[in-house]
Amino acid sequence: MNNCKAAASFVLLLLFITLHVKAQIYDQALEMHRKNTKIAFLRLLSEVSNQLTDTTLTVEKHYSLLDPIIDYADREKAEFTRLRRAYFQNIASPPAFLHNLNFDTLAKNEVTAMLQDRKFTTISLLQCYQPMEITSVIMGLTQPLIYQQNNVEISQAGIVHTFGSQVFVNDLGKNVWEIWAINRLYGLRFNLDLNTMQVGSIAYSKPSRSGHLPLKLPYIIQKRKYELDKLYQEMDRIRWNSYSEHFPVRFPYYISQDSVAQSLADFYQKNQFRFLKVQRELLDDLETAVPLDSTWQQCKDTMLHEYPATKRALMPYIIHPNEVAFHLFSSANAMPLFNSDYQEIGKNAMLGFFNYSMGKAGKYCWRVQSKSYSIAFEYVWNIKDGSFSDLKVFKRKAGH
Repeated sequence: MNNCKAAASFVLLLLFITLHVKAQIYDQALEMHRKNTKIAFLRLLSEVSNQLTDTTLTVEKHYSLLDPIIDYADREKAEFTRLRRAYFQNIASPPAFLHNLNFDTLAKNEVTAMLQDRKFTTISLLQCYQPMEITSVIMGLTQPLIYQQNNVEISQAGIVHTFGSQVFVNDLGKNVWEIWAINRLYGLRFNLDLNTMQVGSIAYSKPSRSGHLPLKLPYIIQKRKYELDKLYQEMDRIRWNSYSEHFPVRFPYYISQDSVAQSLADFYQKNQFRFLKVQRELLDDLETAVPLDSTWQQCKDTMLHEYPATKRALMPYIIHPNEVAFHLFSSANAMPLFNSDYQEIGKNAMLGFFNYSMGKAGKYCWRVQSKSYSIAFEYVWNIKDGSFSDLKVFKRKAGH
């Protein structure tokens, strides 16, 4: 009897460990909430799509069409705030010496006005939960102004993308956070109110004429609960630390980019078992795909898989199906077949992608369907060798 109890206890312990380990692979609550948010957004797009492209409507009327998504965000405010705060609370404050940087306030302009508009920021940051995600959007909106005002050269413009950024936060109280984003070229600082998602007090340190910030900032490891985020952080550290080895003033931009990619590939080879564990978990948890219906049309002979940009992007160290979808989306938008309608591009970019499993094609191979509003991809992902094959591209037929 005692042996049976011991065996049963051992089985229960193994089950607990298995479930606990699975729960630590990625943030399942965040993924589910992000998915529900996409569903709400897709429902809205389906209802107002034709009106959004109606040029006879006033700007105010176009804006009002998005009110239902603001209502959704308000209903979900408590959960949005809870999920976001959980990540903000694990981010360190900026090191003291960063306060020595000289920050200039970004002059008031159309962008700063939009970032004070609750409706604009709520929608723009709707699917952003982590500080780095939010920072990427704000940097994307403000960076062109900073580059233009400071005559940043083309050779310098790729530094941020290639070598990444570090993000720090200060809790100002009442759900208001001061966010610092430091990259190898300049620093950005702004306040974010999690209650309203409004962004203010935007300031930046002027990009250095020498091509880099005049400070020695080591990569600072932050708290990460999930293995998925730990892998992302370790790859970000590689990007950051590669800067001193491949200084872009001495080497052309593309050489620096290729060198970073090689370092990431080396990291992947040494840690492939970790990547496999996370990739398998993410792919196993995908819902089963529904075959695309007659409203979709396959775009044959696109040769998207042969595009140099696609080949450079689809690297073995990709972890999440979302990464694959957005890399394919970015490459497709360089093709005339897909880049002629900027409004459709905008709808797809705002919605993002729903990722589904179409079944396995082998022990380490998954057939994946990634579907947005009017563009979809299907492909086979071999996570054992990091390859992608049998790529198919679809467009939603006009009028559907």
